[in-house]
Amino acid sequence: MLNELRALLDSYPERYAIGETYLAAPQKTVSYCGPDKLHAAFSFDFIPVNWSFPWNPGWIMGQIARREQTFHLAGVWPATVMSNHDLPRAASRYAKGEEDARPGSPWRCC
Repeated sequence: MLNELRALLDSYPERYAIGETYLAAPQKTVSYCGPDKLHAAFSFDFIPVNWSFPWNPGWIMGQIARREQTFHLAGVWPATVMSNHDLPRAASRYAKGEEDARPGSPWRCC
C-alpha cells in the first residue's frame, strides 16, 4: 500500500510523504521509509515513556547517537518529534507556569 501511495506522490513534482509511527522504536520507524515507501517518518525517541523530559545532556546525546546510527544505516532522514496532539504540549510539560525560568538562566518561556 505504501508503494502505491509513493508512486502517486512521485507522479507530481515536489511532493513529500511523512508518516506518524507513534512510539515506534527507530528500527520500526525506518521500516516504513524508503524509495518505494514514505520519504520520512516521525521519530518519537525524544519523548520518554514517563512523559517528563530529562534535561540531561547525556540522555539527549545518547538518543541522538542511537537514532542517527539507525536512520543513517537505513539511508533515511529522521523527523524529530518532541510533542504531538496525543500528548500534553511541550510548553505545558517543560514549563512551570508563570515562573518557569531555569535557575541562573535569563530565558523565560512564552
